Amino acid sequence: MKQIVKSKLLKILKATTTVLLVLFFLLSLFLAIGSIFKNEKQISPWGTGIFTVQTGSMTPAISPGSLVFVRAVAAEKLKVQDIVTFYSQRSNEIVTHRIVSIQPEENIYITRGDANNTDDDPISYENIIGRKMFSLPLVGFLPQIFKDRLIMGMIVAGLGCALLAWGILSALKNKKKSSVAGFCVTEE
Repeated sequence: MKQIVKSKLLKILKATTTVLLVLFFLLSLFLAIGSIFKNEKQISPWGTGIFTVQTGSMTPAISPGSLVFVRAVAAEKLKVQDIVTFYSQRSNEIVTHRIVSIQPEENIYITRGDANNTDDDPISYENIIGRKMFSLPLVGFLPQIFKDRLIMGMIVAGLGCALLAWGILSALKNKKKSSVAGFCVTEE
């Protein structure tokens, strides 16, 4: 009985590990392709961008070191309270702040960090990179890895080799089990 439970748990663990490895490989591939083919606004071919929050200006909504995932959006879809990532001409940096007012006739947006007391300089729609879809706290170091194409290539290749080796070893182990199970000894 214990052997059967142990065997089933081992199979579940192997299946879970395989699924996680495949998902991590696909995510790495997705991010690698996106980082290679970004446009001038740092948006991938599928309309998304990933940015690291450097300061505490958006706390408590977004803490420093968080990854912010944004999607390009039409100007008419932006509204007050949206969190947007934009290029600040004043500081020559990419900033993620909340829209506090919109002047639609001039296509001007006023933003402010949640932890800030004053508004940012007005920005035009052309400087807005995208609207926040979601954020992941404390994983802001990941884009730094993906920006280096050599490291990214090594990660993707390493994951691919690991998946291939896992598949070959599993196939060999299953083949060995089936050949032993298929062998029948009879006594006369």
